[in-house]
Amino acid sequence: MLVPDHLAGNGLVYQINDVEYIITSNNLWTNPLVQQLKQTMIYNLSKNLPEWIISDLPSLSETKKNKLVVIVNKFQGRYDGKAIISGNWMIKYQKFFIKRNFNFILPQYKDGYDELVNTLSLGWQKVSNQISIELIKLKNLN
Repeated sequence: MLVPDHLAGNGLVYQINDVEYIITSNNLWTNPLVQQLKQTMIYNLSKNLPEWIISDLPSLSETKKNKLVVIVNKFQGRYDGKAIISGNWMIKYQKFFIKRNFNFILPQYKDGYDELVNTLSLGWQKVSNQISIELIKLKNLN
């Protein structure tokens, strides 16, 4: 999983107007954001694709010819009460190669940090669902 430098730490990004962003700094998270995104993606894909072995362990991924790469460009809150998740993902599965963009703009139904985290979590689940659907289509082509 690849993320820009500003997402590599523990803080969330919040866009305060059209040109200014801040990174939250008082998080009590146990792991950096990129690690949490990766773990959640693996969990969601494993849940959606129970017959597949989903792992980021080198010993498993090096022996497999199949590969998924996710690039996150935006994972943030915005001043208008929306959460933004965008980027792209690429799958190499047997002889197939697929690249798709994702761009989710989700409304927050309440104010506050907790609601932003929950909304971003829902958006991340949408990304994993999108990937799962494509993997199921690929498997059915064989």
